[in-house]
Amino acid sequence: MFLEHLEVLQQFNIVSVVVRLTMALLLGALLGLEREQKQRPAGLRTYTLVCVGSALASITNLYMYQMYTGVDPSRIPAQIISGIGFLGAGTIMVTRVYRVKGLTTAAGLWCCAAIGIALGAGFYSGALISGLMIVISLRLFAFVDKRFSKYSRYMYFYKIRNIS
Repeated sequence: MFLEHLEVLQQFNIVSVVVRLTMALLLGALLGLEREQKQRPAGLRTYTLVCVGSALASITNLYMYQMYTGVDPSRIPAQIISGIGFLGAGTIMVTRVYRVKGLTTAAGLWCCAAIGIALGAGFYSGALISGLMIVISLRLFAFVDKRFSKYSRYMYFYKIRNIS
């Protein structure tokens, strides 16, 4: 993509930091808006914060790599990927009728963190392409899922409690 070929964005300077964080803000908000429209537990603000925070942590790691010797540039992003699982796990719940809800939100948060890491590292095209693919899959596959579930052979039985 053209952003990777711009020399000013490949160097570690204030312009590249602002571009990376701004793109993280925009892509995180785009993903969060989709979840917000479906009134899911994690929405606009959560996704935006996860994406910007992941980007900032990656940028900080790159800064430390350049400033100090012997620093592993993959150390902080690796911790983000494992740590975001706890945030995502908090969105998963089992309802009274034993249906699991929140898996897509948890997976979306994990993807959002990966987009933030990619942006923080300066991998603009990967972040943009994957961000758009995620939004498209969340939108398009919701319709596909509804269409296929209409023909499902499963029946759901609910036990109604007597309230006396």
